[in-house]
Amino acid sequence: MALSEAEMLAKRVRSFPGVTRKMSIHEVTSKLPPVPPLAQAKVLRTFGEDSALIKVADSLLLLSSDGIWHKLIEADPYFAGYCSVLVNVNDICCKSGIPVAMVSVIGASEELAAEITSGIAAATEKFRVPCVGGHYNPDSPQPLVSAAILGYVEGRFIPSDSARPGDKILAIVDLDGRVHSRYKLAWDTTTHKSPSELAKLLSYPREASRRGLIRAAKDTSNPGIVGTIGMMLEASGVGGVVRVEEIPKPRGLSWDSWLLMYPGFGLVAAAPPEEAEEACRLAASYGLEANVVGEVDESLKLSIEFKGSSAVVFDFTRDKLSGRPDSLRWLSLHPP
Repeated sequence: MALSEAEMLAKRVRSFPGVTRKMSIHEVTSKLPPVPPLAQAKVLRTFGEDSALIKVADSLLLLSSDGIWHKLIEADPYFAGYCSVLVNVNDICCKSGIPVAMVSVIGASEELAAEITSGIAAATEKFRVPCVGGHYNPDSPQPLVSAAILGYVEGRFIPSDSARPGDKILAIVDLDGRVHSRYKLAWDTTTHKSPSELAKLLSYPREASRRGLIRAAKDTSNPGIVGTIGMMLEASGVGGVVRVEEIPKPRGLSWDSWLLMYPGFGLVAAAPPEEAEEACRLAASYGLEANVVGEVDESLKLSIEFKGSSAVVFDFTRDKLSGRPDSLRWLSLHPP
């Protein structure tokens, strides 16, 4: 029996390496010990978040890191360096944070490292986030680039794991971009914008948080829009239904392509029903496209509706995406 349109799309998302690479993270995090009480700080959020949340005195600090997929480094080392800044900035901003500074780790020959570093330098100027240190390994057997970033929150932190049944699911994305010429999985929305334009876009989560419009959110990352919605729902211990054709999409791109792309700036979010439309209107005032694309439910599954058919993409009783550890001891010490 032939698969429906929704079943074929669900299979494509489920088998996409940007998704499958996430499925083993919990096996690594589950082997780490619980975060002990600290004398000078209180760790409020850890694994499964875009950024860890740490309270030091009266300040709320954000700490995050990301490594760049080797396929991007091979395709365009300059853009890989650039993206090592971009993805970390997004991880801070989507939590309603403000990035402060970053450090980079590069493993590559001198010639390749020069290309990567040029991209890092361009992005630090573009996003106004300085690179203040790091590590360089000229003998790395495989090229690598990763970074860690420090930020802070002035108001309310937007968690990843607070979506509730009945909430509306939002897809929020910058469509003012283009497919990267050397890496077809990247929707580049930043290289042609000025620092001030990017600063405005990246401040949207802070304003949405200040107004209490969004309950949970995640930066749209390598798993794509549907995959990242799955990460948010799994972390929240809920399920949901997404109407694919209501997701904002650039003209001329197929759904097969778009749902596997990493947008230069994008969020998935859960909003209380009474605030969802206002959250979308606010996004539009920041130059972003936003739609209500589904609802959160108690099913512990992410299902999609597409071209008159439906299919389950993830079953969270077995699929692990968010990186939250399996350990019951860890969960007892770090409740949602």
